[in-house]
Amino acid sequence: MTAESTIESPLAKRIEYLKRLFARGIGRTPTAKQKLALQRAALLTAKAEAALASPLTSANDAVRLDGCAARARRELQQLIDRRAPEVEMTLQKYAALSRKAG
Repeated sequence: MTAESTIESPLAKRIEYLKRLFARGIGRTPTAKQKLALQRAALLTAKAEAALASPLTSANDAVRLDGCAARARRELQQLIDRRAPEVEMTLQKYAALSRKAG
């Protein structure tokens, strides 16, 4: 079987789409930690969507999976928003700021 003849499931297509979508939100090359969070958020979001569409999924399972996906997306967003401090705060800078404020 060749790679071209492999049939990709709708879930796998949705996961790949969500990965691309989330990666665009990062706006730069993601770090290793961001890549892992991105994959987790895409996988859980796609599985939650599939579970919510299925009549065989219990309400309890759907709510739990949707909550897990929401937490994964929130964690990804926190990693994206986290920026390295532009200027390191030294003791002298802190003292100068406290003198200006007080």
